Amino acid sequence: MKKLRKNLLPQTIVTLAVLLSVAWFGFSLMSIEDNAETSCFNTIEETTMQGSDMFNRALMHSKEQLILFSNIVATSTSDLDELLPTYMKHFCDTQSFSMVYIHWRDGRTASYGDYPHHEIGSGSFNEEIARMPYISDAHSVGDKRSEKYICLAVPIASEGDTVGALYGYISLDTFPSFITSTVFDGRCQFYIVDGNTGNFLMDEYHRYGTDGEEIPLSNLFDGSMGARESKPGYNMENMKHGIANGKSGYHIFKSQRTGEWYYTYYMPMGINNWSMQLTIDEPTAFSASNDVRSTVLKLMVGTVILALVILATLHWQNRKRRKQDAAELHKADYLNAVQNALITAHNNPNFVDQALRLLVEEIKAEKAILLTFNDNVVSDIYYWPSLDMSKAKVLIGVNIREEFPVMYDALASNESFFCDVELIANRFTPMAKALFNSLSVFNILLVPISDNTGVLRGAIATLNMNGDVRKPDMLELVARDFFMAISNLESYNIIKTMGAIDYLTGIKNRNSFEAEKPGFETIEADNLWCIYIDVNGLHELNNTKGHAAGDKMLSTVSAAVKKIFGMEHSYRLGGDEFVAFRTNSSHDELMSCKHRLIDELEKQGYFVSVGFEGTVKNENRIFDVSKIMAEAETIMYREKQKYYSKNGISTERKRSLPDY
Repeated sequence: MKKLRKNLLPQTIVTLAVLLSVAWFGFSLMSIEDNAETSCFNTIEETTMQGSDMFNRALMHSKEQLILFSNIVATSTSDLDELLPTYMKHFCDTQSFSMVYIHWRDGRTASYGDYPHHEIGSGSFNEEIARMPYISDAHSVGDKRSEKYICLAVPIASEGDTVGALYGYISLDTFPSFITSTVFDGRCQFYIVDGNTGNFLMDEYHRYGTDGEEIPLSNLFDGSMGARESKPGYNMENMKHGIANGKSGYHIFKSQRTGEWYYTYYMPMGINNWSMQLTIDEPTAFSASNDVRSTVLKLMVGTVILALVILATLHWQNRKRRKQDAAELHKADYLNAVQNALITAHNNPNFVDQALRLLVEEIKAEKAILLTFNDNVVSDIYYWPSLDMSKAKVLIGVNIREEFPVMYDALASNESFFCDVELIANRFTPMAKALFNSLSVFNILLVPISDNTGVLRGAIATLNMNGDVRKPDMLELVARDFFMAISNLESYNIIKTMGAIDYLTGIKNRNSFEAEKPGFETIEADNLWCIYIDVNGLHELNNTKGHAAGDKMLSTVSAAVKKIFGMEHSYRLGGDEFVAFRTNSSHDELMSCKHRLIDELEKQGYFVSVGFEGTVKNENRIFDVSKIMAEAETIMYREKQKYYSKNGISTERKRSLPDY
């Protein structure tokens, strides 16, 4: 009996140890399951907040672009009626708006896009302006999602006076592109609900029916979604009441389509009375918890070794999950840093270089390069570090398809490209070899940048990565942001140039002169000269040979002015008048320039009157620009009188000297 007890003792101890281990481990796993459930609810809530934040940022960005466009329209006084359709088309083509509409205070209107014109409503123009800026609730011109839209409205102000109202229309069909999320393997369902009406403004999950036809957006309040079973403790009416009153909360219901339980969190977005709603099915939401429950059941019939193995496995899984979470957080921080650098790149292109530096640090590369293409030809380049920029600039004007065919084939297929330069050097053109040698490139990772239609617009590349870094995800993650930044920069520069350059002659216009005039007063120079030029006979030429001949005369005079006095400080003030400025020059030099201008134009059959005057800084250490302009114009006018008297032309048309 003692021997039996002795033999049973180890077994008993082992059995007790196994039972205790299983019981303890089972209790621990149940605690982990509870924590996983709490963590899952927190993740749902945080992801909803992130989705709302992403949407708000995208909408605020669209609002900022609309305000920027209103400022450009307000300050573009030259040829505005002629250029406004071009401005509006370019704005819609490069932004999220389907239509823009302008209502001027005097009743004139202008529009571009697909929707019918905007009705101001029963209120007056001033009442409408007093509401601005605002974001409207959804409007509808049909049942299709693409026929429902919201309106962003901002005033157009010029010199402190509101002269018009600018409306930008965004289709509800655009909303899903504002939100991206990889949480829960990207299976989250985001919705936007108008708490005033119950109308869904965004619902991608119920976009198509079983027949493949598009389903109109439904309404949360009118019962059209049917009766749905709710879990105990949750009530559909509570959710409706919460959304209608701008509150947040949870709801759990059973899907009529799949029979699965779905977990929903809703919260106000801070825009009108809209609410962001996130829904996720229970198996996905609690996949980790379900795995734990299965493991617990296995442990109940297992052994201590199995328990230890499972403990080790869970420990490894937790570590892996923590690493994944840390990687996702790092990726979010990295994406946010790049986006912050690029969001104002249209005002300061140096921020593009800053974003490239972040790429270099993230990829652990030596260099980064951003190329923009126009019909497969390199149109612009950004390079970090800037030390090698002069070497990389040789790419501008190069046809990427002809000189880099290996890389082009991958980019044209919208695929990333990685290579060790030495391994495929025999497939490079001579120019490609020379470029890689000058930049000391031994490997390259290239990611395409395409627009919304799939056209290749550029590429991002990192050069000389350390180790075996061949995963392009960190580059692909920000490719869209670089495309948006470059598009905004191109749009801003085009619109800015249109407002600063005379449309007919290509010389700077009066807008540029007024903006740059204060700079002449304090410019660093020993003296400042103003050259005032008036075209003789423009009025008569227009009357006798037509305005096309007059336009040719103005373009010829403008070309001569730019040639002799340069583009930087030459302006067309309007009509037949031009003005240019020179620094650190002598009277003899200006007289020589005057005769060169007159002689060159006379050879082409055109005549100008030129007056110039110079000055030094006064006791306040500034140049009196208005004074020398008035004196130069007076001298020019005397020359014009001489010309008309000499040629027997009437001078009945009077001039009034402007107040500079």
